[in-house]
Amino acid sequence: MKYNIIAICFTFLFCNVMLAQDLTKAEKKSLKKELRTYLKDPIKFKYLKDNLAVKDVIIKEQLNDLSEVSTEKKELSARLNAARDSIGFYENKLAKYVSAQVSSVSCRDDSGLKYRVQIGLYKDFDITSFFSEIKVLNFEQIEGEFRYTIGNFTTENDAELFKAAIRKMGIKGAFVSYYLDGERIPK
Repeated sequence: MKYNIIAICFTFLFCNVMLAQDLTKAEKKSLKKELRTYLKDPIKFKYLKDNLAVKDVIIKEQLNDLSEVSTEKKELSARLNAARDSIGFYENKLAKYVSAQVSSVSCRDDSGLKYRVQIGLYKDFDITSFFSEIKVLNFEQIEGEFRYTIGNFTTENDAELFKAAIRKMGIKGAFVSYYLDGERIPK
């Protein structure tokens, strides 16, 4: 056993000397001194060799963990894309429903008591650029936040029916709000 370790050390020394051609004189001297230490104490060399094997196992485990995390990231990315597609589907469905409502509801008549369905109050969500195409969608900017409402219904019942349809489409926070002469009033 001792001779095997000595043979390994000499092989190691020979390889290092061959590869050490680019090393400085001080680095070569340091390597030779280290090899002599291992030759005098083969147990220390075996310990270092075993320690290196353990570190190799740890690295392989970490690579496997990294692979699993990468796979999980891909799965989450696919789920996120599916959710985005779903949102797009509901946005299109809402736009079609809203455009169907345009023909039956006068959306620009603010006189008298009117009912609107509020679909949200957002700080960073601004869709005002779409208003030239969607005539029943209204917005108000309040202290840096945007309040969006859909419709201008003349009866509360019509507004409630529309609210129910909006909730079925996935906007669970939709509710009916009240406006008198274009100004929001508490219920």
